[in-house]
Amino acid sequence: MTPDIPLASFGGLENSGESGYDNALPWMQIEPAGFEPVGNVRDLLPALIARHNQRVTIDRDYQALLEDIADDEITRKRLGISLNEAGRRKEREEKAMRLRGRMTNAVAGGGAVDKVSERRRDVLLDEAAQIMSDLMRLDVRRMNSLSAH
Repeated sequence: MTPDIPLASFGGLENSGESGYDNALPWMQIEPAGFEPVGNVRDLLPALIARHNQRVTIDRDYQALLEDIADDEITRKRLGISLNEAGRRKEREEKAMRLRGRMTNAVAGGGAVDKVSERRRDVLLDEAAQIMSDLMRLDVRRMNSLSAH
């Protein structure tokens, strides 16, 4: 399944599920389940994608998630681990500084560090809810304009 509006995610599909194993079973296709399509939102996709892109470019938490994903990808592509203790400590301290910077920004936004970690956002869930909210608003407008004619 390919999403119409992809969200940020860790790891590629090639390593997820059974296909990531060396002894994976061969791929096969199954018959699709019967379903009755309800509504068509294809004409709303450009507006939904534009709103999504506009939101995520200014959302600091989403941008931080993208940075984490990029860092994770770099780490995963690395073929070895440095045995240089000073280098590894420096790397760990850089990550800790980035995290402290994020926590400082979150605290500046209101709340103590303990409270911030308790109410940490699920960035992807929030964005999915925003996309659904946009879809409902746009669909209502479309229905209202169709019934007016």
